[in-house]
Amino acid sequence: MELIYLYIGNDGKNIKDCEFNFCPEFRISYDQNKHFINITKNEAYLPNFWEMDNISNITAIIGKNGAGKSNLLEFIFRYYVSSHGLKDVSRMNLIHIYRLNGHLYSNRDDIANNYGLRKKHYIQYPLNNFKNDINTKLLYYSSHYEKNILFDLGQGVVSQDISNGGLLRKHGEDRKVMKLQETTSSDIERLMIDDTFRQIDLITSSNAMYFKGISLPKNLNITFKKGARKLEIDNPLYDRLFIDKPLSEMDFIEHFTNRFLYSYFKDPKNLLDLEMGLEEINADEFIRESYAGELYAELIRLNELGKILFTKYPESMGLRSDYSWTFGVRTEDISFDLRVGLFYYYFKEEVFSSPRSLGHRGLAASDLTISWHGLSAGELEYLNFLSRIYASLNEVVIDHRQKRHVQIRPQTYKNIILLLDEPENSFHPEWQRLFLNNLLNFLNKTTPYHNFQIILASHSPIIISDFPKNNIIFLDKNENDGTCKVIDSISRENTFGANIHILYRNSFFIEGLPIGEFAKKKINKLFAELENAQMIQPSILKEIQMVGEPIIKDQLMKLYKQRAGLPDDVNRRIAELEKEILTLKNRLND
Repeated sequence: MELIYLYIGNDGKNIKDCEFNFCPEFRISYDQNKHFINITKNEAYLPNFWEMDNISNITAIIGKNGAGKSNLLEFIFRYYVSSHGLKDVSRMNLIHIYRLNGHLYSNRDDIANNYGLRKKHYIQYPLNNFKNDINTKLLYYSSHYEKNILFDLGQGVVSQDISNGGLLRKHGEDRKVMKLQETTSSDIERLMIDDTFRQIDLITSSNAMYFKGISLPKNLNITFKKGARKLEIDNPLYDRLFIDKPLSEMDFIEHFTNRFLYSYFKDPKNLLDLEMGLEEINADEFIRESYAGELYAELIRLNELGKILFTKYPESMGLRSDYSWTFGVRTEDISFDLRVGLFYYYFKEEVFSSPRSLGHRGLAASDLTISWHGLSAGELEYLNFLSRIYASLNEVVIDHRQKRHVQIRPQTYKNIILLLDEPENSFHPEWQRLFLNNLLNFLNKTTPYHNFQIILASHSPIIISDFPKNNIIFLDKNENDGTCKVIDSISRENTFGANIHILYRNSFFIEGLPIGEFAKKKINKLFAELENAQMIQPSILKEIQMVGEPIIKDQLMKLYKQRAGLPDDVNRRIAELEKEILTLKNRLND
């Protein structure tokens, strides 16, 4: 399914009597007075403009803060996949037109049209049966933490909210459902761990070159939060297995052994599951039979090869007896077995199918955390964005015998509507410039079995310069009530390939001069002082010389020269005087 057009009479927030065209192939408008939908084909439409076989269309939604960009994306997501639909949908006077198998469908057979729209083919509202009828999945992404649109999704809905706010809310709801009052992991920490597992899968499983402009992490850090000291419990097996040595005298495997034993014997559930007849078992055998067995065996192998990196070795722990213990593994040394072992250890389960399963795991109360070493916040957000998409779309089976992922064709959906709410927020301007090109390459190379329609909300002129004007929905606010309004364009010029500085000068992005407000106030103050002051301060020339905008600086210098009694062209006058001095000197010599 491809979304072509929406008319929203009233979304209950700030969208009233607005229509949105999501496909440059058509221009669609709804005449409320005539109760008629008019559809015309765009003769200038270029098929396959995006030059990717699996990209059907991309639409950018731009607008000032509060214009309705986020509201529109949330409305689309809720309308199509909410378990209960939208409240009072009958009062919204809603029209949606979509394309499926080459035909256009409409939800409104009570409104005449000039195109021969087919009636909606699904039986009931909402469209939460996409996987059976429309073969489509919606993904919603936002880096904002306050967005919470996942809450009322129904069971069996294949669409996903992969935003920060949505995933955090899911962890909180999971905790309530499972009635877990105490965990050693907060919802935010759990989200960070899940993201790291997704990132490991993305980085180690895909050979696609979509990381242009970003530095991949060099090391994966593995941290055991506690376990240096001995537990104060009455358990003969634990007493026998615990390695009672000074920290500085223990080797790597001995440290791991004590950390694991601490975590295992501290959990009452594990103690209840302990079998009898373990009097003769040693620590090595005990660990290999537990949920830590996969990780333990692989760490022994990596340690023997000299591939364990220490960032906090026990000798530097100081006097604290229960210090956290961190070691690292280079990214290129992250093996299949290490990934599986970390997953087993953290979730204490013997099933590892794909990173998609992270969304269905119970809450973890683990003493172990994993994180990348040396990533900036922007780089981490970039990897979060890509890895969540990758995890949500890849149908993967794990071949333990061959120790590899096997990607299979999706059985439930082929078409993807990707809703992105200001994904560039934490990105450097250079990453914003590369964003769309990198995203297209990523989707083309890593998800070959899906077709994409992308709807992206942004207020970045850098990103907008990648879009033709017919692929942009321009939103503004009505001055009288602050509601959303759709405008034709921000200028008469084309946006595609436009100079970013020209786009910045447009008042749609910035009110007034495209400079910082403090600089603007400072410059206005300079003009005022030069025009009104009785006496020019010596420091004012230094401030003028700091101005980087050449036209403004030139005007300030002209005004300064006038007030200081200097000619307009000081350099020319200096040259003339030097020439006159030289002439006089020559006369004296004669």
